[in-house]
Amino acid sequence: MTHSTSSRFFLSDGYAASECFPGDPLGEIARNVLRSRAATALQYGPRAGYRPLRELIAKWLESDGVPASVDDIAIVTGAKQGLDLVARAFTAPGDTLVGSEPTYMSGLRIFSNAALQMIPVTADGDGTKVDEIAHTFDRQAEAGAPLPRLIYEIPDFQNPTGTVLSEERREALVGIASRHGALILEDNPYRWLRYEAAPLKPLKSYDREGIVISVGSFAKILGPGLRVGWIHARGDWLSRILRYKADAGTSPLTQMIAHEFFSGPEALEHHLTRIRATLKPRRDQMLEALRKWFGGVATWTAPLGGYYVWVTLPVDVDGDRLAAKASEAGIDCYPGSLFFSDGRPRNLLRLSYSHETPERIECAVERLAEVMNATPETPPRSPAPR
Repeated sequence: MTHSTSSRFFLSDGYAASECFPGDPLGEIARNVLRSRAATALQYGPRAGYRPLRELIAKWLESDGVPASVDDIAIVTGAKQGLDLVARAFTAPGDTLVGSEPTYMSGLRIFSNAALQMIPVTADGDGTKVDEIAHTFDRQAEAGAPLPRLIYEIPDFQNPTGTVLSEERREALVGIASRHGALILEDNPYRWLRYEAAPLKPLKSYDREGIVISVGSFAKILGPGLRVGWIHARGDWLSRILRYKADAGTSPLTQMIAHEFFSGPEALEHHLTRIRATLKPRRDQMLEALRKWFGGVATWTAPLGGYYVWVTLPVDVDGDRLAAKASEAGIDCYPGSLFFSDGRPRNLLRLSYSHETPERIECAVERLAEVMNATPETPPRSPAPR
């Protein structure tokens, strides 16, 4: 295959597919809002957020099998702010939290900035091994050490692995948290980006005590630049969280735009259909390109949704070095070390298929194979037969 040597391929950050940004409709909505409601849209907003948007989110959650009311929802300036607020509201410097690794690298930074210690457990194709979380609580108790206050979990299309926490483990995880008086921080920005198979119930749907705090986002279903996310928690927890929200309210304008865009009948499902139709072929092309150029050498996950494929390279390949070499060759991707709290180099890469077209994904994976074959750790190889 021939491709431009000057072209740079973006397989690193979880950037949305810009083809799916509804620029014209959003522009018209913004104009209408500013013409008719500028005094509200451009003013400071309520700390808990724009009530009609909170009502809409509560309806979405109810339709997803999660009991919710407007008083359980607060709008935040992106899901990262939500994670940060929950961490600061329910922990103190030196506390521990537990969750699987690899995990979301920005989550790791947020927890580190809060001076929290991550106790990692392992995961497999069914997601976090929740029996290891139970053992973690038991070991801490036996040692007389403080128990983790938070359990951090990305149940649907986990970042970076793309795996889905099994139904059995979801129910068990809520039970573990209940027994030990812990809270679960459910981070679920990819839930609606499922391309095949039936969805599993959210963790929050198993919660009868209000011990699950969920964070959602419009970043993957509308546009990350809007910086609109939400927290779903029982009322007393939500009040506690909002005491830490010191930004004078998330932008009323972007909240009003998001609400208006999704306020029509079936508006969410209609827009999600467009996004899924764009992303699924990219996922499929990524898997096919990996089979062709890395088959027999590396292994990788086959996600049912989300943005990412997690690649395990030969044991003698340093993912950090390969990612650096790939960057020199015009391919941006993330080494696996970024997704572990200890940051040690590993033979792992995260590849994002959300932003590039299928044709460019094919070129990028081919070039990545060329880079790996040019390093001394791995002998050159031919592509897998078609």
